[in-house]
Amino acid sequence: MSEHECVFVEEEEPSGRKILVPCLTCGYPGMDALEQLRDDVAMWSRTAKDIVKEMRALAEDFNANGNSRELGDPRAAVWHEAARLIVTRLEHGA
Repeated sequence: MSEHECVFVEEEEPSGRKILVPCLTCGYPGMDALEQLRDDVAMWSRTAKDIVKEMRALAEDFNANGNSRELGDPRAAVWHEAARLIVTRLEHGA
């Protein structure tokens, strides 16, 4: 079976209820695809939360050990700013 992007069409029953028909290409059930999508979104959400937690720990560790760098070391500010931007992006999903 070849990999493809499934195409699902929403149809309306005579009663007006909308249903999701199987993939037009392979017949994969639309409801199964929605369940898989929900699972994927939940997994990525947990992953993002874990990444935020790890980045916070790194930033805190860096700040705690920051005094061991030489005065004026430009790497300190750059690393801290990068970590802060990553954490902010992950927290706000943008």
